[in-house]
Amino acid sequence: MMKMKERKILWLTVMELLEMITAAVAMVFTDATGKSLVLGGAIALAGASLFTWSGGFSRMEREGLLTLGGPYKFVRHPWILARFLMVFGVILMARLPVLFLLAMVGLGPMYRRMTRKEDQWLVAQIGPVAAEYRAFVSGFVPQFLPAKLPVSGKHTLTDTFSWRRAFWKRPGRGGPAFLGVIGTILGMAIWTEHWTPLWIWRVGSTILTCLCIFWTIRDHARWQSLRKTSNL
Repeated sequence: MMKMKERKILWLTVMELLEMITAAVAMVFTDATGKSLVLGGAIALAGASLFTWSGGFSRMEREGLLTLGGPYKFVRHPWILARFLMVFGVILMARLPVLFLLAMVGLGPMYRRMTRKEDQWLVAQIGPVAAEYRAFVSGFVPQFLPAKLPVSGKHTLTDTFSWRRAFWKRPGRGGPAFLGVIGTILGMAIWTEHWTPLWIWRVGSTILTCLCIFWTIRDHARWQSLRKTSNL
């Protein structure tokens, strides 16, 4: 079991690194305009909001309870959808369609694998209730109406939202997501105004990306260590 958890953390780390590299390439080679910043920025901020909203709900499947609060009534994997929206929004801001195709070649299989593995894990943890949840709630594309599941109330959990978990405590971490999106929007806005020479822009973006990658690897290593010691 621990090996499976360690593989999941490693997979998440690789996925985050690819997302950061994609955002860095978008920053370095951006061809942003005012319109692309508004449209792409709105989509990226929507993704960060969804990521924060979904991260604020405690996942209690280990106790046999299915989380049905917030976005989990509309889509089974809101945090995966949120990551896609943030990546798509950043690329749309930069106006780099080729980068989007390359990003989806690398990230698409990862998103698909994570959704499939999470569905399998839910079924393994809570059995038939998870199977009903999968049958009534969309996996990636949100439903217009919240699902009304034919499951017993004692197996569901709906009011577990925590602002601290949503913005900083794992696995939410909406705070860094918002900072990354807002920083990208401001950075591209500076680029569109040509306030910095090209070489300073590219060197600065590269250094910032390296620092973010270093922080991500270190943060995931610390998280994995905590999960081991607490047997989560």
